[in-house]
Amino acid sequence: MHPAPSTGTSTARIVPGVPATKLPPWSDRSALRRLLRLTGSEGFVTALRAGKLPVPRDGGGTMSWIHLADAAAATVAATVAAMDQGVEGQAYNIVDDEHAAWGQMFREHASAAGTKPPRRLPGWMLRLAAPYFATLMIDTSMRVSNAKARTELGWAPTLPSYRKGVKALRS
Repeated sequence: MHPAPSTGTSTARIVPGVPATKLPPWSDRSALRRLLRLTGSEGFVTALRAGKLPVPRDGGGTMSWIHLADAAAATVAATVAAMDQGVEGQAYNIVDDEHAAWGQMFREHASAAGTKPPRRLPGWMLRLAAPYFATLMIDTSMRVSNAKARTELGWAPTLPSYRKGVKALRS
């Protein structure tokens, strides 16, 4: 059995409308902050500073992004909704409200970290160096909506854009 979240930590803010007693122990904000430090964002920034994360010259394909804290909150909301409302087998797009190309995302990270923007390379050069990653960055366009999660789960991202998510990682 897991201990309840510590007193003074408002877990109810993580998933609005879900009682703290229904949230798992890992939903505690301080534990989430510790986890975020281990997700590799510092390694990512180090690679940006070293110029090791180039982007396609045109910015690359467009993706729908999500901050880790919002993804965790949405997972809890979906689990609780399925238990309480009996909705099984549903799929929800858990993304923020703004699509962005890889180049935009990398530039935002570089700006927030106070380092120069990533080098821009032609697609053929990226494909030679890292074929799988280049294909993902260049050829993938995945624009999805979180409308179903908002409507059916009552969930909304607390960080509604990748810009706000990057700033939260750096603060």
